[in-house]
Amino acid sequence: MLDGIKEKIKDKNTQINQKQTQVNGLQDALARANNEIEELKELIKKYKKKNSGDNSKLNDQLRSKESEMEVLKEMIRGIKLQLKSKDTDI
Repeated sequence: MLDGIKEKIKDKNTQINQKQTQVNGLQDALARANNEIEELKELIKKYKKKNSGDNSKLNDQLRSKESEMEVLKEMIRGIKLQLKSKDTDI
């Protein structure tokens, strides 16, 4: 009888050790996943920072081109008025 109880205790201890090994493996995997998440967060921050700089540069270029277009439109309007006045003079 005592041997049977000792055997059950031994089996339970083996099961506990197996479960503890599984838990340790899962904890290691979780730690690696958390590290990877932190690395990805840093990459996202760098990417956003880089893109925000690129976006502001592109917005400045866009405003500059829009200003150039407005100047050219005004020049075209002026030329059209000159042509109309020459047509009426002729």
